[in-house]
Amino acid sequence: FFTTGVYQADRRFHQTSSPAMDILVSSNLERLLFDYAGSRKTSQWMDQLKEQASFQIDDQTLAFLQKDFNAAFTDEGQTDTSIEKTFSKNDYLIDPHTAVAVRAQNIFFKDRPSLVVSTASPFKFSETVLSALKKEVSQRPYENIKKLSALSGRKIPASLQKLFELPVAQKDQLEIDQISADLVKTLKIDH
Repeated sequence: FFTTGVYQADRRFHQTSSPAMDILVSSNLERLLFDYAGSRKTSQWMDQLKEQASFQIDDQTLAFLQKDFNAAFTDEGQTDTSIEKTFSKNDYLIDPHTAVAVRAQNIFFKDRPSLVVSTASPFKFSETVLSALKKEVSQRPYENIKKLSALSGRKIPASLQKLFELPVAQKDQLEIDQISADLVKTLKIDH
C-alpha cells in the first residue's frame, strides 16, 4: 500500500506468528488516512473498500505518506532470525511483532540511529520465541513461559503469572458435535 497507494482487502489471508498483523482490513490505516487526507476522502475510500474490497488513494496523499512511512515484508524465517539475533547480540527478548519492526529498522535505518517501540511481551508468545531461539517447545504453555524466564533471567510479567494461579473455571472438553447441545443447555434455550 505504501508503495502503490492501492489497498486490497480481497487478497489471500496469511496466518503468521504475529497475529496483530494478520489482518485484511486495517482500522489503524483508516485513522492514518483521516489524519493525512481528512474525513471526506477517507470516507470515500472506506465506502469503496466496503463495496469493491479495494481502493486507491490520490497521488498527493500517497506522496505525503511516503515522506513519513516506509514499509517492509518479513517472512517467518526472517522474524525468527530477528528474535534470535536481538537476543544473542543484546541479551534482550522480543516478541514476533517487534521482530518485524526490528527487521524493517535494519532495512531502512542501517546507518543512522533509530528507535523501535515495542508494546508486546515476548512471554505472551513464548512458543514462537523459544522456537526462534532453537529451544525445545513444550505442549504446556506455562512450561514454555517458565523456560523463557529461566533462559533470559527475566521475571514472568505479574499479569501473566496471575493467570496461571487462578483456579480453573472451565473443565469440560467437548467434541464438535456436542457444542450445540451444550450451548442450548448452558444458555437455557427452549427449542
